[in-house]
Amino acid sequence: MDWFYIKDGQQIGPVPFETIATLAKDGMLIGTDYVWTASFDQQWKNIADIPELLAAIQVPQNAELMRRARHSLHGNWGKCAAIMAVMAGIFILTALPPHFIPDRILSPKLTNILLMSIDLAIGALVMYGYAKTFLRVAREGKLHGADMLSGFPQFFKALWAQIWIMMYTIALMIVLAVPVALVASLAFKRFFLDRSPPAYAVAVALGIMMLPMALYAVLRYSMAFFIMADNPDLSPIKAVHRSTILMRGYKWKLCCLYGRFLGWGVPLALAGYGIFRGLCAIVDVEAATQQTVLVLCLHISLLALTPYIQTATAHFYRTLPNLKSKI
Repeated sequence: MDWFYIKDGQQIGPVPFETIATLAKDGMLIGTDYVWTASFDQQWKNIADIPELLAAIQVPQNAELMRRARHSLHGNWGKCAAIMAVMAGIFILTALPPHFIPDRILSPKLTNILLMSIDLAIGALVMYGYAKTFLRVAREGKLHGADMLSGFPQFFKALWAQIWIMMYTIALMIVLAVPVALVASLAFKRFFLDRSPPAYAVAVALGIMMLPMALYAVLRYSMAFFIMADNPDLSPIKAVHRSTILMRGYKWKLCCLYGRFLGWGVPLALAGYGIFRGLCAIVDVEAATQQTVLVLCLHISLLALTPYIQTATAHFYRTLPNLKSKI
């Protein structure tokens, strides 16, 4: 039986079923691509809706995802850098020093709470805007600056998603890391002459254990904002839950994808830090404002890399199996 499929807006075929299955297995066709054969009458179907093809879908190799990201960004790098520059200015608000608000207006404790709230709100808006913007770049190869503002109409949903992710992350870190740290503490006491470990040692061990748990949580919930951008009517908690389902078996792959960017990210971040140190040497930057200046320098140094990472992640999201299955 002859099959047809649509790729990059073009109808291709007829081809045998084996060709469609091979393309799906190689990651050249994804769950959201349309196929047709005579048994479908006049209706084209997503590959994800066809069980025998869904089983063949595999996420492409990370090198292929990065190649697709570069292809999608072709002609858009300058626009992306401009948007990232604007975002760098916005992110300064997340690193404002506590003395930004005089004590006579708000106490230091209330000022810290306010700044944390601003950080959370801006983070939610930015994450939603990133998801909407770079999904379009991945799908259409087009960059619409207005997409970065798409989080405002969905502000409360985006904020609730950010809060849910933060709560789940903290819960995972407590549930998984604290017991391990306690066992390590007891082992220390058992094997070192019944002496309790120093408090700083327990704190360091707990911190070390929490790092992988935090990374695990970040990977687990990494698709939530992409899901919300694709399904604006979906509740935040369902989007977060959906992310955990989509990422089953793919957290390590996404971690390795992010690891591929370290070769660019580390030198660029060091360059940003070098710029920061140079500014501090030339200009007398107050200690209280150094954090704000450092955040700005780091964002400037990563202007070109951030769109690359976001677009590669969008391609990763698009190729996940079961993406179009019932939510």
